[in-house]
Amino acid sequence: MLLFKSVKEGKSALTTLASDWLELYVSDNTTGLTELVKFIIESCGCNATLHTAVLTSDRGIVQAIQELTQGFDEDSGDYPLIMSGPLYKRFRNNFSEFIERVMFCCQHGPLYDEMFLPSLLEWLVGLADSQVRAFRHTCTLACLKITTSLSNIAKKSRESLDKTQRQLESEKNKHGSKKSSDRQKTLERSCKEQEQRLIDLEEPMSMLFSSVFVHRYKDIFPDIRALCISELGMWMREYSCLFLQDKYLKYIGWTLYDKVGEVRLRAVESLHFLYEEGTLIPMLQLFTDRFRNRLVSMVMDKDDTVAVQAVKVCKLLLDSELLNTVETEYVCSLVFVENRAVAQAATEFLLAKLFSQDEFQNSLEDLNPTQVAQARVRELLMFYMAYGILEHGAYFVDALWGHTDLLKDWSVMTDLLLELELSQAEESFLIELLTCCAIRAAGGSPPPGRVYKKIIATKERKNISTDRESMTIHICQALPSLLHKFSTDKDKVISLLSIANHFELNLYIVMRLESHYTELLDCVYGIINKHSNADLMNQAVSTLNYLTANDLAIKKTGEVARNKLIDEIVSRFKDFFSAGNYVPIEDPESESGQESEVILTRLKSLYLYFNLTRWGCFTLLLKLLNYCNQHGVYTTPVSSIMYCASLHINWVVASFNKDHLDEAGVKLINEKVPTVLRVLEDSLAYGDDDNVKADSFLILSDLISLLSPNLINHTPTFKHIVITPSIELQDHCTNFVLHYVFSGEGNKDDVVSDQEDIDKQDGDKLELYQKKREVFAAFTRLILYGSFPMVLASRIFVHYIRYYDAFGSMMKLTISKCKEASHVLWSKTILQSLKQLFEEVKDMSTEGQIDKTLAEWSYLKELAKRFNLLTGFELTKIRKIIVSIHLGGIEFVLKRNDATLSPTDDNPSNYPNLEFLDIVQEFSHKLIDEDRYSERGVNFFLGSLLPASYKSRPKLKSWKTLHTFVTTIYKVAAKKVPQTTPADVWSGESGEDFSPTGLPKKQSRGGLRGARGGRGRARGRGRTGMTTLLSPSVTLTSQSEPTEEQDPLALVDPSSSLASHQISSPLISEETASPKLHSPAIQASESDNPEITNWLDDMGNLDSPNMVTSTIEHQRKRNVPSRKRPCYDPPEPMDSETPVAQTRRSKRINLSSNNSSKGSNIEFLHEPDSDGSL
Repeated sequence: MLLFKSVKEGKSALTTLASDWLELYVSDNTTGLTELVKFIIESCGCNATLHTAVLTSDRGIVQAIQELTQGFDEDSGDYPLIMSGPLYKRFRNNFSEFIERVMFCCQHGPLYDEMFLPSLLEWLVGLADSQVRAFRHTCTLACLKITTSLSNIAKKSRESLDKTQRQLESEKNKHGSKKSSDRQKTLERSCKEQEQRLIDLEEPMSMLFSSVFVHRYKDIFPDIRALCISELGMWMREYSCLFLQDKYLKYIGWTLYDKVGEVRLRAVESLHFLYEEGTLIPMLQLFTDRFRNRLVSMVMDKDDTVAVQAVKVCKLLLDSELLNTVETEYVCSLVFVENRAVAQAATEFLLAKLFSQDEFQNSLEDLNPTQVAQARVRELLMFYMAYGILEHGAYFVDALWGHTDLLKDWSVMTDLLLELELSQAEESFLIELLTCCAIRAAGGSPPPGRVYKKIIATKERKNISTDRESMTIHICQALPSLLHKFSTDKDKVISLLSIANHFELNLYIVMRLESHYTELLDCVYGIINKHSNADLMNQAVSTLNYLTANDLAIKKTGEVARNKLIDEIVSRFKDFFSAGNYVPIEDPESESGQESEVILTRLKSLYLYFNLTRWGCFTLLLKLLNYCNQHGVYTTPVSSIMYCASLHINWVVASFNKDHLDEAGVKLINEKVPTVLRVLEDSLAYGDDDNVKADSFLILSDLISLLSPNLINHTPTFKHIVITPSIELQDHCTNFVLHYVFSGEGNKDDVVSDQEDIDKQDGDKLELYQKKREVFAAFTRLILYGSFPMVLASRIFVHYIRYYDAFGSMMKLTISKCKEASHVLWSKTILQSLKQLFEEVKDMSTEGQIDKTLAEWSYLKELAKRFNLLTGFELTKIRKIIVSIHLGGIEFVLKRNDATLSPTDDNPSNYPNLEFLDIVQEFSHKLIDEDRYSERGVNFFLGSLLPASYKSRPKLKSWKTLHTFVTTIYKVAAKKVPQTTPADVWSGESGEDFSPTGLPKKQSRGGLRGARGGRGRARGRGRTGMTTLLSPSVTLTSQSEPTEEQDPLALVDPSSSLASHQISSPLISEETASPKLHSPAIQASESDNPEITNWLDDMGNLDSPNMVTSTIEHQRKRNVPSRKRPCYDPPEPMDSETPVAQTRRSKRINLSSNNSSKGSNIEFLHEPDSDGSL
């Protein structure tokens, strides 16, 4: 019989195959057993021949197992159970099913004989203890499946025995003629036979557990451990009378601490099946008391699947009233975590906890359906208030959405707000809840960290449309009343107005609700005229823009209301500042100053969304700016004036036709923009208020970006309005960014970091941190789009490590985009950063020697290592970067600019920057051979600048740093350095004849071939510990070898500078003037990191076809109040013994678990045994 082939291909029914084998075993038990053992051995991937005589000899089985183990070829590492492909995937299922079918066919005969099961188990137990993983894995699976089959058979036998015992008891209880002694004897005999049969079944199960499971559940291979725990859970569920005992349950409890997520998952799943059976819970009491803390702590497991399953187990514990109050609250709080799967699992737990309690159910008995719905919503609201923060509403709603219809009951929530008397806190949280529900119903964007499906199914899209229509129809009628009731609370009004931005406006016409539309416009008009808060103004104008920017029949009504509002605000602005009434700007604290600030705030909000160029405000704005600049007034109202003037220019440019420019508009830009830029520059240079200076910089960066050379790339006719910032303006901007963003020492007390200050929910620090991010993003945009030279970024990059906690992801992306723009310019920029830090260290050192004990020197070394990592590891693609860094560093160290020194005066004291070679050396391991030894390579450039005194005495102590660097540059990767030193080569004192590669002629070609070592063979480890590869595609260019009399130094002109060397070098023949402006460096990042994505939003997309509209949208995002990313601190894990490896590391709401690990007091992992297991 070809059992293995038949099972693998799956062409024959497994039941038929098992029946055929049984017939063979009945006719010849030795042959049948041999075929079955052969099938198992072949399933292990072993093709050894098995003879029948092995089964009959005394030492045959033990010796055969030893021979199989010794002769098995483990080089491939593959065997059928782990091989990929549909054929072997089907085989894994067929193998287990075939073993079960065989056991089922044997349950009425061969299962109880003296040969089949004992011989088979002897083979399986011996192979399951093998050092060969293929034998161990396959035979462990077979043993476990045999145990599962025996437990199923024993379960049926136990049920039959119980039935017979009941019949026997009934027969014994009969009296008189009804009692039959013969039937009683028959039943007694049947009971004894069945009891003996159970013993015969339970003995091999116990033997397999102690011989196989106890050793393999801690196997070093996690798949075997997971398999053992999964099958143990099945035995407990199927045959609980034997296996559901503490001596077996402890293995599942110990496995909850396994370091592999898959194993922990199988353990939790096994417990889930057990707790689902309510009749088994009393038998789990002791286990629950011992491991409940661990189960609760696993809801924060680093593996999301394990965490979800743990939450489900906790729900079963809650249903059985096995959790205390603290543990229940801990699991409920998970609805606010970032991971959607965990949050939704916690939602089911929460709903069960809130609405399934007897006390709550009893309180609903005498209420009507509306009151019941209100009671349920208030119960959710109470939980939201107790466990969440106001800004967490989006996470709360996203977790509950789809699990309860209460969130779509718009009438209940609006009635609660309008009719019932709620506290201020209840009103705030309920309005936030209503707002988040409305946004979710309209298909709004998910909260940070929770990503919706990219492709929405047709059915789901239809549901979103239905929910949005339902939300619009009800809330559009109630919203004016809500705005009237809460008109004095700006935060509540902002939330309510944001709902209107998600209405389906055509429903105003379809449902004949035009009166409510007019009423809502009147509410917005009243809010703008009543309030003075900037955030509220921006939100109100945003809502007005949404309500009026449509092509529906209600458009005219909206336009009339909009124009009326604009006329009033513009007229008030002109009347207030007419006749030179500029004094209120100088004193913002005065009554007139406050009034002027309100007027300018409203005008600024209108400018963000509406084109006010035809209202003629720019002339007066320009007069105000000139007055402020002349009198040195840079106050908060001036910031609003700057914004309005900048937005006016944006709207003028946006109105230009691509084919023909309006002459008046071009004249306005050419004549008036320099004035605006001068005022902004003076504000940066002479202003006292950092907030005003930050606003000035943001406005300045927007204007420079708008009118940058990129504008020509999109629309060539715009070349007449392009501006180029002066060197002085660039310096002012750079100095401001360094002062504003990178002030202090970089500690978390000086800079708002993502992990400490944000968690404290300090509003002032949050606002400052966001402002710093905006300023940093604006400066980066100027660099990357070519408005500012890239070298200015060097002053920013020096803070890469010091401010990594606060701006690390932004700075890392900036470095990456600069690298994409130009390799050579990027290399010069980071080299300039290192030079700048080196000069600072040199200034701090004494006696002309670099003090390497300074913390600044260590920082410089670490920064060089970080820059080295950012260069990349594809050596052939980063050649220009590495070569440029080396050439620039060598010139910085060895180039003497003092013309008064004679050529012979070259002692080490005349080279104060020698220690900088230690920094350059951090990049040396990435130099490929061609760049080291080619005619224009680093080796010869270094030789052209080497001092004569070093060539004569290279091992002098004062030349130690230079000698180490020279040796590093000279040596060839993966090859011993020749006995001739580099100094001998450059001084011409070697007896060898050298080729242009820098190696002796007789070793040159072969040596370099050896260095490459074939395809992917040569590997080296650099200073950073990263593996570097010498690319096989790198080949040496053919060069004519010099004659014996030719000096290698003649190949490089000693007087050549770095600039001339670069121009002539083929290695870095790239334009060094500026990055290609038609290929902007910033594009949408593919990273899912929310911080990087938010930063790209901050920067705006200036590469869009309509750059001007993009800039305006960018300014709107900056000014419209955003729904802040909340920062939730989940409670500490319940189990203080939880190892760090099991602590959840997936992102929560801006926080990871901070619990400290003390290890587990359960001895679970052991030293490796001789068989390779743990």
